Amino acid sequence: MPNFIYYDYMKSRVCLVKEDQTTYETDTNIKKYLDRICLENGSTLKGRMEAYKYNMSRFRRIPILVNQHLLYFPVSTVEHMEDTYVNMYAISHIEYQEKMCTIHFLDHTHLNCKNPKQIEKTYFYSRQYALHF
Repeated sequence: MPNFIYYDYMKSRVCLVKEDQTTYETDTNIKKYLDRICLENGSTLKGRMEAYKYNMSRFRRIPILVNQHLLYFPVSTVEHMEDTYVNMYAISHIEYQEKMCTIHFLDHTHLNCKNPKQIEKTYFYSRQYALHF
């Protein structure tokens, strides 16, 4: 189970990160990767996004519920400005500061992120959505 995924512009591939190990997928962008893994689990990325909008009445920063072990939500990180998604089920806890936050994972690694208020809200709604199912 990956901790987070991001698009590596230097390699033009999607990168999965777990325990400081990286695995590169052949997909050329995050949306294609997410669509592929959603299809492997019975729906399209667009279908997952529409389901979230319908059930939660929220239309921005949409988490992607892939299966019972993968729920990705978007974050802005210090290292990867955009196209980074964190797996909610891999999170141990989050430390919030004024302008940054640190997401700690179950495997004792961490990820530094910007926009802590936005992440706090997105994480909250992601958990609510996961409890909905």
